[in-house]
Amino acid sequence: MDTDNDFINDTPLQWSPDGQGGYVVELLPVAGSALRAHAVAINNHGVILASGLAIGSLPTYTAYVIDGETITHVGVSNPMDINDNGIILTNNQLYDYYGATPLAFDPLPDDMPRGYLYPASINNHDEVIVTILTTIIGHTRYHAIGIYTVDVGWDLFMDVQTIYSAGSINDNGDVTLYNVSSGCGLVYLSGVGFYCPASLLDEGSLDWDVSDPSFIALDGTILAQGGNSGTAQYGTVRLSEVGDLPPPTPPINLDAVPHEATWQQPWNAIGLSWENSSTRTLDYTVERRISGTADWIVINSGWRVTTMWDMDVG
Repeated sequence: MDTDNDFINDTPLQWSPDGQGGYVVELLPVAGSALRAHAVAINNHGVILASGLAIGSLPTYTAYVIDGETITHVGVSNPMDINDNGIILTNNQLYDYYGATPLAFDPLPDDMPRGYLYPASINNHDEVIVTILTTIIGHTRYHAIGIYTVDVGWDLFMDVQTIYSAGSINDNGDVTLYNVSSGCGLVYLSGVGFYCPASLLDEGSLDWDVSDPSFIALDGTILAQGGNSGTAQYGTVRLSEVGDLPPPTPPINLDAVPHEATWQQPWNAIGLSWENSSTRTLDYTVERRISGTADWIVINSGWRVTTMWDMDVG
């Protein structure tokens, strides 16, 4: 909070529910000789991570922890989060608050892409999701995404690409990914798969344009950015689970037209076409079965349009 309207003497605050639908606002202490401070994070035990300017002799922002009546200056710069185990995440390292010990990230293993580490989020299993910047060519950044577990090591979450960077990770292992351009960010639901938030909307919410997820709660609630041009509502939106959506209805009006080779198109094929009948369809898998046999053979999957040539029919 800016205490004197000069945007200089900032003081951290804690908002606590008052049990009657409102909140009690409490000014939090500023550590030592800090000129100003701001709150950064709070864990489920009520331990608060804050950042203060010029604590001691350094004219920079460094972390301190408010644990009940105890205020501890931990000295690390650019604090981002603290989990229930007291592990503090900064923009380049970890710190064990209860053990008063700096923790370095282990080196990346040989079977993972190498690069600069940009940590994004830590959960209560001490898992950190990290963007790994491998190279920059022109204006394009190439990065992978890894998950680092304290005292365990690294796992590759997404290989090198140019579209997504790390967002958040919750205790279920659900992940959000930012789209570094203007496309849709992704949510990864553990054990299920990757989704653009807009593809999770029910029939009654299809007038909303939803993208850029930032957080997934343990109950599946998703925070994202959204807009509804019909109601002129824009900003942060909350997506809540309402149950399983029914599967999309099958395509209709499937048509198969033989194509005989000509001098201009010297191949035999069957031209397939169909019509989509559902707003929930993402893509198609096309299969073929030879007459008199029981086995279906996949000839295309992940197909996004409603026409194709089957050119392997003789």
